[in-house]
Formats: sequence, structure tokens, C-alpha cells
Amino acid sequence: MEYKYLDQLTDTTWLVQELASDSQYVTKKIECIDEMEANVYFNKMISYQKLKHSFLVPSKHIYIKWDEEDSAVYLCIISKYMPKGSLGQLLMSKRKDIQWLEKTLLLKWTGQLIEVLVYMHRQNYQHKRLNTNNVFLSENDTMCVGDSPPALRSSIKPGSLKWLAPELVDDDASPYGFSYDERSDIWSLGCIILEMATTGCLTDTGFLSLIYQLRINTEVLSKILKEVEAQYGSEISDLIQSMLRLNYHQRPLAIDLCYKPIIKDSLALYDSGLLKELDIITDDQDIIATKLSRNKFSVVEQCEVLKHLIQLLQGNDSISLKPVLQELIIGLSIAKTSSSNLICESLRVLHYGSDIDLLLSSDRYTDVFSLCIAAIELHSSDIKTVNSGLSLLNDITIKGHAGANNKLLSTGILLALMDTSKRHKESSCTLELVFKVLLNLVKPMSVLNASVSGEMVELTLSSLSSHIESSSLVLSGLSLLWESCRSVDVLTRITSTANNINLLSRILHEHIQNTDIILLVIKMTILICSEKDDLFFALVDLKVTPNGVAIIIGVIKHHALHEEIMEQTLALINIMTKHVEIKQELIQNGLMEILSNCTSSNWRKELRDSVHGLLSNLAEHEA
Repeated sequence: MEYKYLDQLTDTTWLVQELASDSQYVTKKIECIDEMEANVYFNKMISYQKLKHSFLVPSKHIYIKWDEEDSAVYLCIISKYMPKGSLGQLLMSKRKDIQWLEKTLLLKWTGQLIEVLVYMHRQNYQHKRLNTNNVFLSENDTMCVGDSPPALRSSIKPGSLKWLAPELVDDDASPYGFSYDERSDIWSLGCIILEMATTGCLTDTGFLSLIYQLRINTEVLSKILKEVEAQYGSEISDLIQSMLRLNYHQRPLAIDLCYKPIIKDSLALYDSGLLKELDIITDDQDIIATKLSRNKFSVVEQCEVLKHLIQLLQGNDSISLKPVLQELIIGLSIAKTSSSNLICESLRVLHYGSDIDLLLSSDRYTDVFSLCIAAIELHSSDIKTVNSGLSLLNDITIKGHAGANNKLLSTGILLALMDTSKRHKESSCTLELVFKVLLNLVKPMSVLNASVSGEMVELTLSSLSSHIESSSLVLSGLSLLWESCRSVDVLTRITSTANNINLLSRILHEHIQNTDIILLVIKMTILICSEKDDLFFALVDLKVTPNGVAIIIGVIKHHALHEEIMEQTLALINIMTKHVEIKQELIQNGLMEILSNCTSSNWRKELRDSVHGLLSNLAEHEA
């Protein structure tokens, strides 16, 4: 191929014309130290040349040239000519006139630059030299990223490249050393967006000074980002701040940025094909597995895929996870237990989509336990993650699989559960899940020592008192206490204070229409008060309104047609009538009239006889 030189554009670039086609190109000559360095650059550019994307400047020809006159070796790159120039030139013009860049252009170009980074990073290509001087404007004002080979590390001067990520600078000022990944490009892109967003408030000198300081201390951003926010909104300023973090591990990946609403809007401005990929609309689990595998380095994207899977599984019992997908999700999560979001969404998927029996029979069931424990211990402050772990633990433990439950008990899970109930004592949902898992695990109660069982009872009673209005929590807490009452140590703990008995009376009053709660309270009351006769006075507590007698009579009024409740309530009243004061209070509250009117011909003979016996007892006292 032969070219004719038309014009020198910079010290190292020329505008040329291909003689065969009259097409114009730019040729760039880069002097290399020696042939070895030239080959390093050449291989880098060959990798770039293989990339094909509409937002990349295509390279036409790359070669190494030895110039005998200069006694130098050059890498020569011939690329498409971009007559509208670079983004840097446009921004310099805007900055000179103190003009803000139009917001629509800022958003559109930001979206295009992020999209092309997503593409490059998926091809395992890191740019590492992204800056406004090698980002060009096409004929229709879209972004086109060019590339040039990097200088060798030995030739990098600290601070000489304003867009270079801190970890790429061999500088004592950088605490992260010469270590990097694709998120180094995120820093550079953050600088570009900052450069686009400050043309109306910073001079060239002011901007250069700012990004030099950024490598040492990102707090210098605060003041200028307030101006950016005032002009473009908080989403842009927050985006820039997230990209310009000194520790590259804390920066988002390019694909992570695509899930931000502001970037989705940016992609929509030019109808990006990436939008279709972000909106996962498939119910094909094989495709979902492929998406998870492909994006194994992006926790944000994995979480989005898992959220979509949850939507498919929720409320659809006919769909269950394929074993291959289940295995993949467990494996991905175990590898990233430090990510609360990934753990949370993975556990939710397993909760909604797993066949628990098959899960417990698989080789990975201990890994599932590890994930649940990580959720409630490692991420104990994240209530959503904690609840996802507890939900799956409930699914597992309710099966009563002795081997699995014993394995869990050996991990110290009981103490972890009680710590969780203390940490999240304000959350009725979390407490309810804790009670359910504890109930599943402590059957039989022999697995608990006196210390653990005592602490469990105290936590349960305290939670019932604080969340007495929550029927589901109260039911799960009472179920745990009822199971616990079989232990002498637990029974002693409950009967140790009149306040605990008074709590049962309050629960009766609060949930007088809930048959399940009423049954448990009445049964527990009979068992507990039988241990200490004087506790009946704590139960009825004649000093408060409504007192316990009125509440128990209210139970009869509400549940006269429920045989089991009536049977248990009458048994309780028969015991209570041993105390003259309580018997008198029952009569004064109209118990005799109520019993006379509520006797049903449909009741069993034994229950009708019990009512008649109680009426005779009360009548004798009244006489």
C-alpha cells in the first residue's frame, strides 16, 4: 500500500492519502528504544486491531520501520482519519469560552464510552491509555476510541499523564503499587467524564491541578462535584465519585455501571444494543446459566441475573432450578462470600427454586449451610441478607433431616441465631424467622444446655413483649416456648416472674380472634400455672383493665363454636376456680350466663358435661 503525505497534524502524526483509493488516514510514528520494545508495542496494537466495535477507531495497518537516517526504530500505525478531531480539542474550546457541555451530549457520550469499555473488557483487553486526546468525534458526533501503545513502565513520569490511574503510576505517592485490572480504565473514564462536566467552571490549568491532586486525595473532589451536581444533577456527580476511588478494588466494573439508572438512560439516548442484554427476558435456565458464567467477575451483573431468576420462580411452583444452574449458583456464591448482595440473591433463588430434599442429598449441602451462616454472621448488619439466610435455613431445618440438623448444630448455629435476634430486635420479620429455625433445630430440647435454653427463653419473651401486635411473630415465638416448656429448666425460667405470666394475658387480649395463638396460650397457661399456684393471680391481674378474667371470658365469647379452644379454656377455668377471689370475679363477669347460652348441641358429650359441671360449681359458690 502506498500513501501520500498531505499534512503534519502533530509532532508524531500525519494526514495521508491512500493512492489506490484516495481515502484519507492518519499515520502515527512512535519511536522505540530498540527492536524489542517495538515488538512489544506491535503485539499490543495487533490485539487492538482485532477488536471490532462501532465506537472504536479501526486500525488499517501496523508495521515496524527502521529509519537508517535517524538510526531509530519506529512503530507505525495507520488509522481511520477523524476530521472532527478529538474530544479533548472540543472540550478545550468549551473551557476557553467557559461553556458547559450540553447535558444530552454528556449523557450520550458517557453511555457510548462505557459501552465500548464493556466490549473491550469482555475481550480481555485493557486500554490503560484512555484520555480525551484519543477519543474522537465521528461524522455523526458519536464517540470513537482510538488506541496507542503504552509507554514502558520505566518511562512513565509520575503525574505526567493526567488520566492515568494511580495504580499504574510508579510513584511513592500511590499506596496501591503497580497492580491493576480493567478498573484502571474506569479511573481514566471517570477523569474524562469529570473533564466533560467541568468545562463551565474550571480552566485547563484548574482541571489539570485537580486531577493531579486526585491521585493523592480524592476529597478534593467534593467542592467541584457540588458545581457538577448543580449543573447536571446528583446522579452524574455520584457516578464520577464512584469511578474516582483511589483503591481500584472499590471502583465498579464497566458492566456494573450499566445498571445505574442514569447510564440506562444514557444508553437509551442512542438506542444502544446493550439495553436488550441488560433487560433479561428469558426463562431459559441454560441461557441464564451462560449469563452467570460469562459475567463471573461482575457481582452487580450476576445479582441482576439472579433477581430476574427470582421473579421467574416467585409464585410459580411449577418451575424449579435445574441441578446444573443450582450447582453454578452455589459455586459462584461460595467463591464470593464477601459480597452481601450476591449471597442475598443466591440464597433467595435457592429458597424459591430448590427442591430441598434433593439439595440435602447433593454433595454441596454443606456449602449451602456455609452460605446461610455467612449471611447471618459475616453480613449480620445487612438485614436483607440475614433474612435470606434465615429463610433458606427454615426451608432446610423444617424437613427434620437429622443428619443435616445435627451438622448445623455442630457449627454453633444456635448462638449465631440468638446473636441475630439481639442485633435485629426491632425487626419482627427477622425475629419470626429466627424462632422458626430455632424451633426446627431444638426438637428434642435435649440438644440444649440450661444456659442456652435460658437465654433463648429470655430473648423470646422479650421479643413477644416488644412485638405483641405481630400475629405471625407471636405464633412462632409461642410455638418455640411451648416446645421449650417440656424442659424443666425452661419452665422454671418462665415461671420465675409474674411479668411473664402477665404477658400471656396481654397476648390473649391482643389476638383474641386468632385460634392458633389462643390455643397455645391456654395450653401454656395451664402447664405453667400448675407449677406455681399463685401465678393465677398474675394471669388474671385484677388491678388492670381489662383484667385476665374478662379476657378469658372474651375467649369463650369469640370461640364458643371451637371445641378444642372451649375444652382447653374450660380446663383452665376449672383450675382457676380453686381460688375464691378468682371464682367470684368470674361470676361477677357473667360467666354463668355466657356458659348457659353458648352450650352447643353439636359438642361432644364430654364437653357438654364439663360445662354443666362448671356451672354447678359456680352455682354452689353463688348460693
